[in-house]
Amino acid sequence: MKKIYTQNKWKKHLKRRSGKAIRKLIKENRANKSKKKKRLQERLFDYEDTHQKKTYKLLPAPSNFSFIDNTEEVLMYLKDSEKYFKQKRGVNFDKSNVEIMTSDAIALFIAFISGKQKFRGNAPRKENLKKLFEESGFYDFVATKSINKGKGNNEFSMLHRETNNIVEPEIAGEAVYRGINHTGLSMKDTDPVYDTLIECMQNTNNHASLNKYGNCNWWLYVYNDPDEKITKYSFVDLGVGIFSSLVANGLVNKFFKSINTLPNIKLVDDLLNGKIQSRITADNQIRGKGIPQIVEYARTDYFKRFYIIANDVKINVKTSEKWQLNTNINGTFLYWELQNTINNGN
Repeated sequence: MKKIYTQNKWKKHLKRRSGKAIRKLIKENRANKSKKKKRLQERLFDYEDTHQKKTYKLLPAPSNFSFIDNTEEVLMYLKDSEKYFKQKRGVNFDKSNVEIMTSDAIALFIAFISGKQKFRGNAPRKENLKKLFEESGFYDFVATKSINKGKGNNEFSMLHRETNNIVEPEIAGEAVYRGINHTGLSMKDTDPVYDTLIECMQNTNNHASLNKYGNCNWWLYVYNDPDEKITKYSFVDLGVGIFSSLVANGLVNKFFKSINTLPNIKLVDDLLNGKIQSRITADNQIRGKGIPQIVEYARTDYFKRFYIIANDVKINVKTSEKWQLNTNINGTFLYWELQNTINNGN
């Protein structure tokens, strides 16, 4: 038999062949590893996406995110999220498609979300609403690495949270100055808004839970609307709410053994004219004029709008209109708009 290769040639042939095989194998291994890595990443992405859907419930916000003008829908939105928090699930608050957003809804939202541990969300897509939300101070009160942290407390916004002290005259003074300066009112016009703020702060004590008397939790958000000479005030009292903390005088005491037997909306007129007081007897000496004082100022020309939303009742203080709500706010919300009637042509 004819010898095909000499020993040296055979060795060289085998070496070349093995080299090709090794390079091919390496190339195949690299390709396989890349495919495996890609498949692993896809599976991991799918897992994370599925896991997120299970742990974070996506809740699209109402397109009209205004608490004053769309009260029921905003309340239901927050109540829906509460269900998932109780189930130890997180909530993804999707505000991307919001068409209308107001300062009052932002104030309620931050007060509601404060203290919650598992949530995420976004800002509206509309530029003007995105700016309003990001510069409200919201990000200063939630755990986040957002670049919007620190944007609050600017020329147009002031957001303050109080957890212990009942009355903060310095905060009230700053809030008044912002409104007076923006609307063009003078210092002689400060009493209505200052006294209203002090009464709101004082009444947080009256409407606090009985076992938390003197340890209040309230929020104040002041927004100078850049499009008009109006300053919008939102005061959120996270106590039990006006109607849950009241005892009534006169006819209520006479004909009803328990205030709970009477619908809250039936108590509105007596509340506004001062016939109803707090059931906390210790506050009687420090109460001041309370709700009647607020009502008296609310009906002056200094305020363009004035609303009280408490428990399951909404009140237009300027007109005494009242609405029964289907959802309970579990607290008290006051909103008013300070105006300069001369500047606004009224």
